[in-house]
Amino acid sequence: MKTIVLIPIKNEEWILEQTLKNISSMVDFIIIADQRSTDRSLEICKQFPKVKVINNSFESHSNKIRWLLLDEARKIDGNNLIICLDADELLPPSAFKEINESINSGKAKIGDTFSFNWIQLWKSVRKYRIDNPWKNNQKKIAFWDDRKNEYKKIYIINDHTSRIPDLYPTDNYLVFTPLLHFQFVAFEKAQMKQAWYRCSELINNNDVRKINLRYLVSKEKQGIRVSETKKDWFNGLDIDEEKITNAQDDSKLKEIIDWFNKYGIGFFEGLDIWDIKELNEEFIKRMERKPNPKKFPDWLIKLNNVRNVIKNKYIKWIKK
Repeated sequence: MKTIVLIPIKNEEWILEQTLKNISSMVDFIIIADQRSTDRSLEICKQFPKVKVINNSFESHSNKIRWLLLDEARKIDGNNLIICLDADELLPPSAFKEINESINSGKAKIGDTFSFNWIQLWKSVRKYRIDNPWKNNQKKIAFWDDRKNEYKKIYIINDHTSRIPDLYPTDNYLVFTPLLHFQFVAFEKAQMKQAWYRCSELINNNDVRKINLRYLVSKEKQGIRVSETKKDWFNGLDIDEEKITNAQDDSKLKEIIDWFNKYGIGFFEGLDIWDIKELNEEFIKRMERKPNPKKFPDWLIKLNNVRNVIKNKYIKWIKK
C-alpha cells in the first residue's frame, strides 16, 4: 500500500512550500492539479521530488477537479491510501501514524474511510473557531481505495461536496489528530478569497442572498467564539507563522476587477463583499454612491442557525 496525497492549487505560493515540506516525508506520492497559477506555485512544486503536477483546465473552481485527481491517482497500482487535501491544510505526523496503525492492525479494511476534526485556525495559529458551524466539524478526506467506487458526477461550483468518492460505504474511522486549516490565519487575504467565491457563485446564477448566508461564517462578526489551540496539534510540523499570517496575494483582487469590467460592478452589488476596502472604493468610484448588499434579516439568520444545530444533532442521533 502506498500513500498518495491529492491537492488542487491555484496561486498558492503563500503556503504551498510549507505544505509540501511538511507532508513529503510522510507520503509516497503527491499529485497536484494546477489551475493556471501565475505566481511561484509551479516553481515550488519542482523543488519536491515526490510531486507530480497535472493540468487543471477547468474554468471555474469546482468539484470536477477531484474526479480528475482520483483518475490520476489510480494510475498507480495497488489498493492505496488516498488523502484529499487543500493547499492550506496540514495533517500532523501523528495523523498518518493513526491511519497506518488502524490499517496494519486489521481494524480497517479496503474501502474504509477516515475523517478528521476540521480545525479552523482564526487569525493566528494559536486560536481556532469553536462556534457553529465549525464546532465539532468533521471532514472525511481519506480512504483506503478499493479502485471501484467513484464520485457522483454532479457538477457543483466551489466544491461544496465530499472530497472522497460519494459511493463509499459508511465504515469510517475518526482520526483523533485534527486536520488544520490555515486559510483564515492570513485573514485579509482570506477575506478577498471569500469575496472571490461569492462573485464566482453569482456569475453561475446562484441566489445572492443564499450566497451571502453561506459565506457569512467566514466574516468577523458578533457571536464568534474561539479557543486556544493545543501544542501537540503542531508536533512534527515546521511552520513559519509570521510568513503565513502576513501573506499577500493580489491575484483574486485582479480577477474580481476583471469580473467587474466584464459584467458591470452593479451586477455584484447585492453581494456582502463591500466591507473589503479595495472593493468598496472601486464601487464608489464607478457608481458614485455606496453599495447596498442584499442580506437576510438578522432574526432569520439566527433562526436558520438554530435549525441547523437541531438538524445536525438529529443526523448524529440517527447515525448512532
